[in-house]
Amino acid sequence: MEQEKQPLGFLFDSVGYNKPEDVDRLIDEMTIEQSFYLLTQSLHYVHNTRLFTMQETEVVSKALRVLHKKISSNDEVIE
Repeated sequence: MEQEKQPLGFLFDSVGYNKPEDVDRLIDEMTIEQSFYLLTQSLHYVHNTRLFTMQETEVVSKALRVLHKKISSNDEVIE
């Protein structure tokens, strides 16, 4: 049985990458969907590691939801 290759590292303890160039490519080619996913993962990470207080996490989470709602409503108008 072939052994799976382990990631070199993880962004926010959840997004694996195999080489530094993968992170560079992600940064250069990031989509709207990826940006929301990464922001959400970063919020979970800072909250779990207690880098943000509960209030700070809630404020950033609400800001993310407001942005998501605004972008989603703009996408519906475009389609």
